Amino acid sequence: MMLLGLVLLSAITYRNIDFDNWPLKDLGATHLFNDYLVGLIHSFRMQILFLVAGFFVSMLFYERQPIKMIKNRVSRIVLPFIVFVILLWPTIVFTFSYTRLVFSGSDTTLKTILSYFSNPLILIPTNTFN
Repeated sequence: MMLLGLVLLSAITYRNIDFDNWPLKDLGATHLFNDYLVGLIHSFRMQILFLVAGFFVSMLFYERQPIKMIKNRVSRIVLPFIVFVILLWPTIVFTFSYTRLVFSGSDTTLKTILSYFSNPLILIPTNTFN
């Protein structure tokens, strides 16, 4: 299911239909097959994820006490999420900005991105992709 997520996110970039929440769009390489592929994968992938996650959370809930289950979820999901959001955010901003400029046909792509990163407030997560 995780590998289908990679296929899904790759296919969104090359869809014919505009996807408002995805900031990248390559207008020169779209195909109708990608629209069908995104619809197919997205129609069952999230339901399977919630089914499997619910199974394991209920197993933790009934085999341990609820407080131990909450501590387990915080230590295994919330803390790594916070650490890696802080560590990976500059890389994510750089790659999305660079790819968006390449798809738009900018000549001075790397120079524009490096001047964009001279602002220290860019490390604060905001909606900078639109």
